[in-house]
Amino acid sequence: MAWIYTADERYLGYVADGIDAPYYLNTTFRLAPGTFSAAYGNLTSGYTTADIDIYSLGTLAAGVYTADVDYDTRDSWNAGYGGIAQFQILDASGYVVQTSYSIFSDIYFLVPYASDYYIRI
Repeated sequence: MAWIYTADERYLGYVADGIDAPYYLNTTFRLAPGTFSAAYGNLTSGYTTADIDIYSLGTLAAGVYTADVDYDTRDSWNAGYGGIAQFQILDASGYVVQTSYSIFSDIYFLVPYASDYYIRI
């Protein structure tokens, strides 16, 4: 079953740079489906290398899904200087299902049977 609520860096950390989503598969940071379940990460220049975050999408039922990633700010005092070079859908084993190299290109992906999925940003 997909998650009921989103748990992101804003929800779990409250302030920018308060907590960072990990770069490995996890279920602590998760995204719920729907337009009003947006998650926020942090793109500030506090890292010397690109910040990679992985969020669980939960167990998705068979069907076609869309992943939409946008560049938006939640903290105007700490807007950041980073960007989003790519985002990917990962299967339960962490293998890449599909990649988008632009926030202007959504990922449409097929889930053939119920399984866990993740998004890497």
